[in-house]
Amino acid sequence: MQIYTLLMYTLHCLPWSSHFAAKAAPWFLCLQEVLTKLASLDADLSEKRAKKAQLEADVHMCTVKLDRAQKLIAGLGGEKSRWTAVAGRLGQQFMALTGDIVLAAAQIAYLGETRR
Repeated sequence: MQIYTLLMYTLHCLPWSSHFAAKAAPWFLCLQEVLTKLASLDADLSEKRAKKAQLEADVHMCTVKLDRAQKLIAGLGGEKSRWTAVAGRLGQQFMALTGDIVLAAAQIAYLGETRR
């Protein structure tokens, strides 16, 4: 826009002949349209650059989150084997639970009779 302003200033301040001014006016109008389009494209470029920067920041955050998730999964890999072992032991204890209850009840019944 500064070029257009400078050209318009030059056109109005210098003593041009009316013949040259009449021939130059369409060119200045064309220049004004081009500069308007250029300003629009420049604004669009600024918007696209801001969107690009935002997308790059999003990609970086996703990369960091993915790295953290992989570390967490790797750290929990040992937990799976530990929980599997604990579940196996609990299953065995559950199988023996009925017998343990019967033995405990028998002992309580026996001790209850002998202490009277």
